[in-house]
Amino acid sequence: HLPSYFAHKAFNTLAQGCAMDFIKERSVALSPRYNEETRRRGLRLNANVHDEVLGSGPCDLVLEPATATYIESVLCEPSVPFRVPFRWNTGVSADSWKGAKPD
Repeated sequence: HLPSYFAHKAFNTLAQGCAMDFIKERSVALSPRYNEETRRRGLRLNANVHDEVLGSGPCDLVLEPATATYIESVLCEPSVPFRVPFRWNTGVSADSWKGAKPD
């Protein structure tokens, strides 16, 4: 039993834990070590921070819309079905993570 003023923390802990499990599972699915298409495109996964996945690759391939579509399709297909679909936004920058704002 928690005091009522801690209820939001309990819910947030559950939600954040589930989100991180999902991101870890999808990162493995996108990883070049296990995904031939990711390897073929020369993409690398550099980091996961909260609800963001940082990757890198050859500039010409990363700037192609088909690459963003591919990445989003892998990230949106969890191995365990959910009733609510997952959606991702993809941003690209040649300079910095901060500059990679989604369109």
